[in-house]
Amino acid sequence: MYKYFTWTDSHGYHKGQDLLESSQIASLLQHMKKPSEAYATIQDYDADGNITGCPMYFDIDSPSLEEAFWNMSSLVDDLSMDFEVTPAVWFSGSKGFHIVLPLYIRHPRCHEIAGMIAKEYKQETDPSVYRLRSMWRCDRTWNGKGKNYKTRITSEESYADIMRRSKGGSHLENWQPFNVKDMDITSYVSRLPERKTVQLPDNPDTEMMPCLKKLWQMAAPPEGRAHQLCHLVSRWCYQSRLTEEEAVALFNDHPFWKGVAPRDYEKVIASTYRTGRAAIGCETGRDAELLRSQCQLHCPFNKEFQPQEVFNVAKV
Repeated sequence: MYKYFTWTDSHGYHKGQDLLESSQIASLLQHMKKPSEAYATIQDYDADGNITGCPMYFDIDSPSLEEAFWNMSSLVDDLSMDFEVTPAVWFSGSKGFHIVLPLYIRHPRCHEIAGMIAKEYKQETDPSVYRLRSMWRCDRTWNGKGKNYKTRITSEESYADIMRRSKGGSHLENWQPFNVKDMDITSYVSRLPERKTVQLPDNPDTEMMPCLKKLWQMAAPPEGRAHQLCHLVSRWCYQSRLTEEEAVALFNDHPFWKGVAPRDYEKVIASTYRTGRAAIGCETGRDAELLRSQCQLHCPFNKEFQPQEVFNVAKV
């Protein structure tokens, strides 16, 4: 059973995990009859769904869990000295450890800033967590892959202690809330790379097909069709003579795609521009069903097709 959560407070603001420890999580788990996977956002949101910030965090992974433990211990020592705080640490329940500092990065691009700080340390951290809409396993919930609970640990515990205790989960009464203060991120904000954006061209020769444009302007792609739509729009970018950089910028500026790991669409764009295979059509082929689901009357791209055909097929 998988559950996904985004907490809300009395003001309607979407919260992350309150630095991964919330009485709501404890209350929820008391009603669960079996181990469950549960996730919540690392970052917080405002009432409109815009990211407002996140804690400073690290994800330590290694092929060897014991090696990850020693890497984590070394990093905690460095962080304690450099920031003069006591980091909180969790065993992820699988192959690594999560470290959270009681320091808050208040910025809409907080993950990029957290990633910049993480790179300043020698220990191997997982770079994939420093992206928009990141989620982490909730404290005290089951990790089905590692067959352990995500467990809060203390600096006094040995590797053997952690492995033994994680089998039974954390003690709910032991959790302690954080006292968080904002980080000074001035120097990092000044180093953030500029985000380029691009508008759809008005040139009728490069206008999007109405069906594709309607799909692109949705808040999110139809379920299960994100990858297919990514290919279609990448092909349209190539046909429209946008540069590869402009194509990436178009995805960066989209409300759905800017929340996806950039590599997921950058590799599709790169492949399209490398091969030059950019045909788009709704007459036949694997894209026909998706494009025809948004068919418009009097389409200049396919004058032969009438949208009622879709409804006739649906009735059969």
